[in-house]
Amino acid sequence: MDTNLATFLWATGGGLAAEALRWWRLVRAHQEGTTVNLPAYARSPLYWGLTAVLVLAGGMLAVAYAASGQQLGPILAINVGASAPLIIQGLAASAPPSLPAGTPAASDPTPRNFLRGR
Repeated sequence: MDTNLATFLWATGGGLAAEALRWWRLVRAHQEGTTVNLPAYARSPLYWGLTAVLVLAGGMLAVAYAASGQQLGPILAINVGASAPLIIQGLAASAPPSLPAGTPAASDPTPRNFLRGR
């Protein structure tokens, strides 16, 4: 690619595609008949802010690859952008299951549960 901006845009497109897949899975998991009952956090500004951060992190990671001398074409930039949010979510999901007293439940709309894919 010619510029860091193009790399960033391709990668954020990949991150958006990963988030679209996440939404598709949420809709399918929470569909009852003809209505869709999404989790409470789906309407939270915090959720959408974290989503934007994850997508932008994918774009920044691709630019960092390019700045370190790696050759990134559009397909590889999309791959890097899509994988960054998924890697972050995977790391959050692999955290120990036992939580100290006073910690929010698994169904609560918290940043930690968002990153875990709950």
